[in-house]
Amino acid sequence: MTATRPTVAIALGVFGVAYGSFLAASAFVLGGGGHGWCSPILSSIGVFLVPAFGVALAYPPERRRPMIKMIAAVVILTDLLLVIASWQEGASYIAKVWSTIPRLVVIWAILWASWQLALLAVLVLDASRPARLGSRSEAT
Repeated sequence: MTATRPTVAIALGVFGVAYGSFLAASAFVLGGGGHGWCSPILSSIGVFLVPAFGVALAYPPERRRPMIKMIAAVVILTDLLLVIASWQEGASYIAKVWSTIPRLVVIWAILWASWQLALLAVLVLDASRPARLGSRSEAT
């Protein structure tokens, strides 16, 4: 018995919501009510991006490419904003949070980076596959 594409999309979307929610909660704790390292709160956009990425994975490469590229563009912008915000906030806040809850900093960083590596892998793999003749993306 094989799962249908909508079922896979829903399952990956639900997993993405859970993953993104844990990512956002981790970022919120790192912010410490405004007394910690607040820049990671920008990663809360993962609540929307990770499920969208999961749903896109359920579709063939030629159908998911536009969505994956849009998600990648938003991620690049978010990463840039995260670096700028952290720079402006100062290393002292990062050091304060690191001295208090280093494991959570590592968990947050792994959560934020790992799904982006998966996104990059999908982009590279999809780019290496030529579009199939007669696919919908060629017809539109």
